[in-house]
Amino acid sequence: ADPPGFRRLTLVGATSAALDPFAGIGSDGAAAVSQTEATRGDLCLDLFGQARIDPGVLPIAFFSDYNCPNCELLSGDIANIGAASGGKVRVKRHEWPNLGQSSDTSARAAIAADRQGARLAFSRRLQGTVFEPTPAYLHELARSAGINANQLFADMQSDEVARELAVSASLVRRFAFPGTPALVVGRTIVVGTIRTATLEALIELERSDGLVPGCG
Repeated sequence: ADPPGFRRLTLVGATSAALDPFAGIGSDGAAAVSQTEATRGDLCLDLFGQARIDPGVLPIAFFSDYNCPNCELLSGDIANIGAASGGKVRVKRHEWPNLGQSSDTSARAAIAADRQGARLAFSRRLQGTVFEPTPAYLHELARSAGINANQLFADMQSDEVARELAVSASLVRRFAFPGTPALVVGRTIVVGTIRTATLEALIELERSDGLVPGCG
């Protein structure tokens, strides 16, 4: 019933157990952001990164954790579908660090890297690594991505990064996600691991169903 206009696809698949969605927000010197302050009052903007979705474009919101094995598999499938869509599938990634401190550090690093145009490079490395996201490791990632490491570390502790995490956490609570991975494909909520063929079929169904609630 809330949010109105959405539906849930029930899957038989593993999810990584969730902790408090606000864990880590406001830590390490960053200002705490309340759930009320985090949301902007526009569900489409918060969820998909755009206040309005262009006709013919299907938005996907992807909630993941860098320590979630199934998230890594799904991330590659979503990236491939988006790349092959010719701009007709738009993916908004939400960092949901629900598996401990290293997840929180990786999430902050990925969002901070986005400020310098290197989120994709960071996300790929952080998702696939067995190494802890120590300052030395993140410094090396920044060097290999060609971005300023000092700026990266400063941005990781910024209010802006804390706010982005808080917006994602407020959506987690509103949609009652039990763990990662989780998707909102158009108007359909998907929790757990979804096979590529099923995801592609869902995308086509969403296209035929028209505008996403609140995004027209």
